[in-house]
Amino acid sequence: MNHRTRFSGVSLPVMAAILAAPAIAQDASPSDDDTAMEMDRVVVTGEKQNRSLQDTVTSVDVTTSEDIRRLNIVDLEDALLRVGNAGFVTVGSGRNEQFTLRGVQSQGVTGGSNTPVSTLYIDGAVVPNQAAGAAISNAWDVQQIEVLRGAQSTVQGRNSLIGAIVVTTMDPTDEFDWAGRFTYSEEDTLEVSGAVGGPIIPEQLGFRLSGQYTESDGFVTRLDGSNGDAEDTLLFRGKLRFTPTAIPRLQADLTGIYLDETDGLSLVDAADPGARLQVTDVATVTERELYLSSLFLTYDLTESIDLVSLTTYSQLLTDEVSDFDGLPADPSMPITPMRFDDREQEDFQQEFRILFETERFSGLLGALYAERVSDDLTSVTQTFGIPPIDLAPFGLGGIYTSITADATAAFNPPGGFPLNIPDDAPRLLTDPLIFGNSLPVQSDFTFAPEFETWAAFGEISFRATDKLTLTGGFRYEREEADFGASQVNILVEESDAAALTTGNPALPGVIEDILLREYTPILGASDAALAAAAAAAAPDIAATYPAFGQAVVGILAGPNFLVPIAIDETQVFDVFLPKGVITYDFTDAISLSASVQRAYRPGGIGINPVRGEPFIFDEEDSWNYELALRAQSPNGRWTFNANAFFIDWQDQQLEVTLSPTPQDTEVVNAGESQLYGLEATLDVAVNENWDVFATLGLLETEITEDDRPEVIADPSLSLVGNSFPFAPTYTATVGANFEYDFGLSGTVDVNFSDGSEPLLPNGQGFPENDSRVLVNFRLGYEIFDNTDLFVFGSNIFDDTFLANAAAAGGGVVVGDPQVFGIGLQFRR
Repeated sequence: MNHRTRFSGVSLPVMAAILAAPAIAQDASPSDDDTAMEMDRVVVTGEKQNRSLQDTVTSVDVTTSEDIRRLNIVDLEDALLRVGNAGFVTVGSGRNEQFTLRGVQSQGVTGGSNTPVSTLYIDGAVVPNQAAGAAISNAWDVQQIEVLRGAQSTVQGRNSLIGAIVVTTMDPTDEFDWAGRFTYSEEDTLEVSGAVGGPIIPEQLGFRLSGQYTESDGFVTRLDGSNGDAEDTLLFRGKLRFTPTAIPRLQADLTGIYLDETDGLSLVDAADPGARLQVTDVATVTERELYLSSLFLTYDLTESIDLVSLTTYSQLLTDEVSDFDGLPADPSMPITPMRFDDREQEDFQQEFRILFETERFSGLLGALYAERVSDDLTSVTQTFGIPPIDLAPFGLGGIYTSITADATAAFNPPGGFPLNIPDDAPRLLTDPLIFGNSLPVQSDFTFAPEFETWAAFGEISFRATDKLTLTGGFRYEREEADFGASQVNILVEESDAAALTTGNPALPGVIEDILLREYTPILGASDAALAAAAAAAAPDIAATYPAFGQAVVGILAGPNFLVPIAIDETQVFDVFLPKGVITYDFTDAISLSASVQRAYRPGGIGINPVRGEPFIFDEEDSWNYELALRAQSPNGRWTFNANAFFIDWQDQQLEVTLSPTPQDTEVVNAGESQLYGLEATLDVAVNENWDVFATLGLLETEITEDDRPEVIADPSLSLVGNSFPFAPTYTATVGANFEYDFGLSGTVDVNFSDGSEPLLPNGQGFPENDSRVLVNFRLGYEIFDNTDLFVFGSNIFDDTFLANAAAAGGGVVVGDPQVFGIGLQFRR
């Protein structure tokens, strides 16, 4: 069994065990059974050349189908939980799940960019970043998950500056087989899965169909007693493999995948995270439909040359309603802050490759054409606080002089207003019945980028001697990006606040009525003089309100906030990405490699609503340096792999706030960062029944330069010296598997993770994301031939930890609690 999905970073006893295990295994006396205990050969495909794990220089962890079964891996999050220097986080409002590699979220470190830094592929097809969590909502019938850490830009191109995840689903076979699984666990979590496959035309055409349905009430409860993070998922996959006898060296694989998922929000109240109570006034609901298809053609032109064609298409449809501020209901607000997202993304790729291998040379040459089209509509409703207005010009200056301090206190909101108006100045708009102390605004933002990419790439290895191999790689990529975007902000016409900011003909009567109704009872209903003053002042007050509303928006959100913005800009990026590797084989089982390569992420465009203008930012790039050690015992009973890395990230895209107005933000190329660390894995086949595994990983991240403009609202918020969010300094997993001929099998693993910062800049009064120790197990028994009954548990000691200590609006995300379940699995 090959286990390649483990953590990074362990305690000293665990580290000692890792370092000692190879020596222990090698010192063990060899026997005739050594070959039987040898672990299966794992083949890595993510670099577009099939290599054994021991021959792959990239830092990669591979989760096989056997690992998925033994460890009860349910989804991508479960798989990444056991990978060194990797993770899975929920950020912001809405589900918005992202995976992290080497401490970098898939959408980047500082936000604001249009493109991710790492990408998920399923059977060769690109999965849009917004669906990474949903795409592998269940790992049923998955053949292999490869997590490649470090730059993959040479072979993958854009969106792989920090790594890639490559998933392969089960292939058709020449023998008829079927499988099924039923599981039930706490919180009414149910899974029903099935698969069937076999030959349609023996030895020429085979098929495989699989399906899976899951539903769960989740672990979060809303104030009204409903489920906050409930979800249900329907997944279908189909594959055909064609190997025609008329063309004996041709193989064609056609894959189609459909996913329909609805889920909620895992955000909970920060005041008592352990209660797992969601206090947002809007229940977040996200609906996704994902379509993936790929056609993979291979033709063995000669014994040493293969031709490959890969055609892929993916489409993501997302509809989401979410709470905009992440806060409970506020009765003083005239509208509820909400966010509506309607997104569609389509990706098409056509790639051709030539693979070759001779006695001295091996490698590939390839060409790519890709298109990406997105159409995103985001609508946000929110409120801004309203400052007071001076009544003296309207002859009502004395209105407050006759009211006691206790009475006026009812008209003044807590915290005051952003304008420097004396406390004793006459004011009207503190009255919540007039403006509700807020100005409701709706913002509609459309973003419709189109990308066209052309690339030529290659990688050639030369075996200079029996021990020394030199590898050179390159990628030339040209991308043309057309960014179309618009933003419209309007005042919501659903309250007195909106009515009082327009030229409504009925406005004077409304104001007079409010003055008489709300103020004269305080002074005395018979005060005819005040009534006359109110009637006379109402038209003049009404005439000032539209301009006053505009002024309020200008103060709170910028002078051009209500000016519609539309842009259509084109950018062209040309980039050359070199790669070099030197590998020295000390023995057939031990090698050391050194590599260097350049990676990049393209630039983009955005809208500054305050200034009413677009902004453009350039690409960012990194240089990646790695040392890779590969070691295996002569009898194959243990393997030890390690990668040490240093990344110099330049021209980093940073989000900058140009004034005290929160919406006055842009993205600029102003940062530099450094990352360095270590990832190591150890697998030992102790005997024919037991194997153990462990992974060590260490990580340090630091922003070393922050050259954003000096007009930053608060210079103390410089990012220099900050570590990346969700970048723990260590993560680790240790565990063991066993399996006996009489049917008993099981596994136990312990996951460790250090704490991490939740956001940039670090601190800001938020606690750290918690460190954690999670213990998981699975115990099964073969009750009939090929039928297993099993029980499982995750986080069995119920470690409660903050997974995101600053998610949105004072809310937090808490890691999943203790869960126990039971399952039945059968196969033929």
